[in-house]
Amino acid sequence: MSIEKLRDKQSLLESLAGEVRSQALDLKGELLLAILYTAILFNRYLEIETAKRESNPTRFGILHNLVTHDGVMTPTNIGKRIFKSKHAVSRAIDVLEKDGLVRRQPISGDRRFRRISITRKGLGFVKSNLAEMEIVSDKIFSCLNIRQAKELRIISKQLREHLLELIDSSND
Repeated sequence: MSIEKLRDKQSLLESLAGEVRSQALDLKGELLLAILYTAILFNRYLEIETAKRESNPTRFGILHNLVTHDGVMTPTNIGKRIFKSKHAVSRAIDVLEKDGLVRRQPISGDRRFRRISITRKGLGFVKSNLAEMEIVSDKIFSCLNIRQAKELRIISKQLREHLLELIDSSND
């Protein structure tokens, strides 16, 4: 690369870095970055903790949704609920099925469409992990007092609902 191209690249980089720093100083920009990095750390901590229980956040999300939706869902509905691709959901269901925690069943005799049901072993797995996940939750939120935790719950719900609306409008 020529010296002139390197200088142009360096100049562009410095200019862009200045814009990024300026945006980060803006309250909403700073908030976006804070939430983004917190979400990354939150997910990483959940990966570490669920791995100790021979699971991961995706499998945990699948089992949690099955329990809270009468024990049966389609892979498509599961993917929509946990915001994972068909491929990621299918891979996770493969592992859960291999472990005997879920079962695939055909819908109306059509082999292309399946529903996923949680097994007794799956219910036992979820039940046995409830207390442990409560301990994880306590650790994560131990830095907040009750008032802050309640405010965070309200704000998180409001953001979640707004983001779902944005996602729905983006898919139209």
